[in-house]
Amino acid sequence: MAKKAKKRSIVYLIALVLLVISGAAAISHYTSTKSPLLAKVNGEKITEKQLDHEYGLFFFISGYPEQYKEIITKEAFLNQSIAQLLLYNEAKNQGVILSPEETKDELESSFGESTIPREAFMKRLAENDFTYDDVINYAQIQLSVMRFMDEILFSILEVTDAEAEQYYETNLDDFYYPEQARAAHILVESKEEADSLVEEIGKGANFTSLAIEKSLDPTAKLNGGDLGFFGRGEMVEEFEYVSFALPPGKITIAKTQFGYHVVKVLDKRDSGTAKFEDVKTQIQDKLLLEKQRKIVEDSVELLKKNADITYY
Repeated sequence: MAKKAKKRSIVYLIALVLLVISGAAAISHYTSTKSPLLAKVNGEKITEKQLDHEYGLFFFISGYPEQYKEIITKEAFLNQSIAQLLLYNEAKNQGVILSPEETKDELESSFGESTIPREAFMKRLAENDFTYDDVINYAQIQLSVMRFMDEILFSILEVTDAEAEQYYETNLDDFYYPEQARAAHILVESKEEADSLVEEIGKGANFTSLAIEKSLDPTAKLNGGDLGFFGRGEMVEEFEYVSFALPPGKITIAKTQFGYHVVKVLDKRDSGTAKFEDVKTQIQDKLLLEKQRKIVEDSVELLKKNADITYY
C-alpha cells in the first residue's frame, strides 16, 4: 500500500517548513524607505532594516538560543528568506494563501494548545519591541507556504511498500539492536530499607505500588519504577550488572552512587535486527520527508530561475 502525503497539524507543518526551508522566516510587508537596499525579488525590495526586524522576530518566535545566530547568519537568512518569499508568491498565484483574518483565527486557537498563556506572550512581544501585527504577518506567510506545500506539492508524493522494503534491505545495519534488559527499581537510602522492601515483596506486596509510594526516583510516580529496555553502557555499572546477570522475575539489591536499588528484572531481549514490518512505518515517514524536502528544493530552484533577483 502506498503512503501519501496527508493533511498535517499546524505544529507539524511549522516544524516541516523550518526543516525544508533551513529555518528562515519569510520577508514580510514591513517596509522602510531610508534603509540600505539588500535585494530585490521581482521588484519587491528587501532592506537592511527590514531584514534585521524579520531576523529578530524569527529568533523570538522560534525560540532558538543566541548561539544559533552563528549557524543561521543574516546572509543565510536573507537567502532562505528569498526562497520562502518566492514560495509565498507562488502560493498566492495558486490561490492557497490564508487571509489575515484566517491567520488570526489560527493564532488565537493555538493559544489553547500553548504552554504560554496569551497574556504572557503579548507581554513578551512588547518587551522585545514586536507587535501582534508582526506575528500575524509572519504567520500568514508561514501558514500560506505550509498550505501550498501540503496541498499542491506534497499531494503528488507517495512512498510505496517496495521503496520502503528496498531501503530496509539496503540499510540493514541501521535496524540492528544490541542485547537489552528491562528492569524496574525502587530507590531508597539505606540497606535496611531495601531489605525490608524485598521482604514485603516476598510476602506478596505489589512491586509497582511500592515503587510509587517509596522510591526516591521521581519518575517512579509516573512509571512505577519501570525503566524500560536498555542496553549495556546506559546504566551505572552496578545496576547494569544485576540487570543483565539475573533472569526475568528475579529481585535483588544493588548499591550505586544514588543509593540502594531494589531491582526487579522484567524482561530480556537478545541482539538482532528489527523485522521490516516493525519498522515499515518509520521508514516510510523518513522517505516521505526526504521526498518532501527534495520537491521543495526543486521548486525553489525553478522559481529562482524564473524570477528577477538582484543583490546589492
